[in-house]
Amino acid sequence: MATSGGTRHAHDPLTLLPKVAERVELETTPQKETVSGFVMTRAAERSWQNVNRHLLSDKGALFWIGGPAGCGKTHFLNYILALADKAPVAAAGRRLVCGIELAGRMLRAEIEAAVLGTIAEKIGAPRDQSSLWLEVGGAQALTLAMEHARRVGIRACILAIDFSASEAEIPADFLRAAGEFAAKNSIVRLDTFIASRLAAPLPATNLTVAPEGAHETASVAIQRSRILHDSTQAADLYAGLDLGGFEPAEIFPFHPLTAKFIAELAGPCATIAQAAHLAREAIAAALDEAHLRRLIYPADLMDSVVIASMIEARLGNSARAALLAAEAAIVPLERNQRQLGREIIATIAVERALIGAAPIALAALRARLPILAAHDSDASWSDPALLEMLERLEKRSQGVVRVAADGAVSFEPQAAGAPEIARYNSALALAMRFDPSLPRAESGASLTAGSAALAEALALAVEEAHRVESVLRAALGEASLAMPPEQSKVLADYARLAEGGPALLIETAIDPERRSAAAAVINAYEKLAAAAEVAPRMRAMREFARDTALKIPGDDDFARDPKIAALQTECHLLLAELAPRTLADAPRGLDALEARFQKFKWTYAQLYSAAHSEWRSEMERLAIVAEDVRRRFDALVRLNAIATLGPAAGSEFGSRLDEVARAVVRCDREGALHPEVTPRCACGYRLGTPSPRVALQDLLAQIDRALHLKLEALSRSAIARIIREHDRAHRLEGLLKIIQASQTDALSRVL
Repeated sequence: MATSGGTRHAHDPLTLLPKVAERVELETTPQKETVSGFVMTRAAERSWQNVNRHLLSDKGALFWIGGPAGCGKTHFLNYILALADKAPVAAAGRRLVCGIELAGRMLRAEIEAAVLGTIAEKIGAPRDQSSLWLEVGGAQALTLAMEHARRVGIRACILAIDFSASEAEIPADFLRAAGEFAAKNSIVRLDTFIASRLAAPLPATNLTVAPEGAHETASVAIQRSRILHDSTQAADLYAGLDLGGFEPAEIFPFHPLTAKFIAELAGPCATIAQAAHLAREAIAAALDEAHLRRLIYPADLMDSVVIASMIEARLGNSARAALLAAEAAIVPLERNQRQLGREIIATIAVERALIGAAPIALAALRARLPILAAHDSDASWSDPALLEMLERLEKRSQGVVRVAADGAVSFEPQAAGAPEIARYNSALALAMRFDPSLPRAESGASLTAGSAALAEALALAVEEAHRVESVLRAALGEASLAMPPEQSKVLADYARLAEGGPALLIETAIDPERRSAAAAVINAYEKLAAAAEVAPRMRAMREFARDTALKIPGDDDFARDPKIAALQTECHLLLAELAPRTLADAPRGLDALEARFQKFKWTYAQLYSAAHSEWRSEMERLAIVAEDVRRRFDALVRLNAIATLGPAAGSEFGSRLDEVARAVVRCDREGALHPEVTPRCACGYRLGTPSPRVALQDLLAQIDRALHLKLEALSRSAIARIIREHDRAHRLEGLLKIIQASQTDALSRVL
């Protein structure tokens, strides 16, 4: 079988069509496919016969095509337009076809304007004419439009208005006028066709197209999903089968029971497009090397992922678990036996989902198994083999496949612990929040293994919850913060949920309200767990930034290095983002924050290494200056002790000298410096610390001025005379010369 648009082999009985659109659009000039692709229902055939008879009459009429959404109203309207346009016109002239598709909400006046505007456009009426029609409105406007149409050679007009996709209010008065015009006026023959989901609000000829029951829905849907090329070849495959009222050409390539199941699966409210989609899915799944070799049986429906999921949904949780247990039972079998077992399980499961729990007689089951039907097997040899397989399946599936004494087969979802399996599987989504590797249970053994794995995961979750609480409390404690009550509650609720074990978790998952509450607790806990996970990394980054001791740059720090100032700002921004209080909601961009920190750290390390080297040299130089300042200050103190030299000067310099001297610290480090590991040297140097050179030099200048005043006092003649008179051993002769020369540096050394 070739797909639509592909190359078809000579022996391909059908072509798979593209997926049917949920709704077709109105075509004012219908294509060839519009006619060939329309599948007539019995109602549509009757409606078309009615329309066809009317087209042979002299007068026009108003037709109302009604029915539910998706039943084919617009498609039928296109079909009418395509064929009616080819019907002969009674009088010499031409036919005008006007198609209008309405969507959304529209007022009656807007609809009337749209109809008159379309007619004016089709017949080429001047703008002033169409404006006049709109001003007049109603039946008179329609009469004026038809009179103009006659003047340009139009003798028949088909007006098609599609309300199928609209919630507009039906302009009953305007449409009634159209019907009355058609019945009484011979100016131009006017046929109006309305398609709507609503019932006709005015006298009209009612037309219906919807399928009559599930039987016809299946037939139409199948025909809309493929094109049949060889009906004779198709009919041969149905020889000897009870067609159940179907014709082979209607349902090929489906087994009659499968065709019935297609409609049943689609549901009573399904559109033709929805049912056709299921039929197409089943055909596509049955393709074998691009050729269809046999009919599609009920068991084959499970080959389609889409259809299988719908059937499993119909079965419910318990039956789905039983189906898994039964399928697990055939895995160890040999190939042909496994195929037979698969067909048996699929057949009884499909019928259980779509028909009910009634057992299937052995003969009926044999007729529904493709592997037996394909070989024209008779009961004399196939029934014993089938019974043997059924007994093996019953034993291996622990009663999911149930065989009665007369050989009738049924699907028993309550067997083999299926309810427990179903409960476990229904809770799996919630359970996997604790262990994502938990598998679905397909049998009692896998249920036991899964429950044990879940119990272990829950036990580990309890331990992990306590660890998370401990980490968070410690991290918050670093900032003297207590854990917020809402976080404590989340941790307690999570631990309680895990401590309850698998049984409590499964019960919680089954109840939608409790499941939603549990999921909210887990979501909140996972945020806290993420915060605890990043806490050590945040602490390490925070401690490094704090150990740099970088100060916040101030407005008065005019001489600061711009690079250091930027680094100081970044350091304090990082400390704010890495503060323990942010653990209340773990940083979402921690990786980006960490990359930003690494950039800060390596920039800091480079600047610190260079600045420390300069600082070390500066301290060596300033240590000499500080020693000289200390010596001069000591000289000043001694001179202040001589009362005859006057009041003491510069006594306040002592505290300042001590303060400045403490800032001069020599670094005696040996070996390389690694600021990327240890932010600061043992000497205590902090990046950005200003040199005390200026303060030291300023203090030196002030001490020198005080010494100079004392030297002036010493230089007076009376004092010099006293020194000469009393210095009999000439010990102060050098001092006198120094004083007279005003050499304060030499004086401080002498003193």
